[in-house]
Amino acid sequence: MLDVDINNTVSGNAKKSLQTILDAMELKSKTLRSLEISTEEDARKLFESVFYARKHFSDVISKTSIPELSYAFSQLKDPSLSYSERVEKFKSTVKGGEREDIEDMAKEIIHFLEPEKYPLWTRWIWNKERGTGSINYVIKDDVKINDEKELFSTIDELRNVLEIFGLESKGKYYITSVF
Repeated sequence: MLDVDINNTVSGNAKKSLQTILDAMELKSKTLRSLEISTEEDARKLFESVFYARKHFSDVISKTSIPELSYAFSQLKDPSLSYSERVEKFKSTVKGGEREDIEDMAKEIIHFLEPEKYPLWTRWIWNKERGTGSINYVIKDDVKINDEKELFSTIDELRNVLEIFGLESKGKYYITSVF
């Protein structure tokens, strides 16, 4: 029998801990939706919201002007653009940092801007070039993900299964990110 790990729960209550995580994710979404980039401090808030991007802030801010960063962020917020267009516009505008981290940053921000539409997709979820990532541990052994459409379909199926087991998503992809 497994015991509850008190280091990963609030007062030994796993359901309360999960709710705390989901509440934090909702807060991150609200913060990013309301954020406008007009100062270096605003840009810092954007980078602070993505833990692995923090280390690139100084490099990016030295190579990307605040107006350019503001434009790049506005492209991530633009629902008239496709997912791929948003990511590409952000990557092509933001200079500095490791390119793969900047791409992952764009994808994570899109997820939190529109968690009801887009699941979290970073390299650790699924690396398109290598066919690796954590999603491979939760899908059937004979299933191979070949493109973005198949990834999103697989994550939709995961969300449905989690809901069957009582992990309500309320129409958002947060629960699949936690899983």
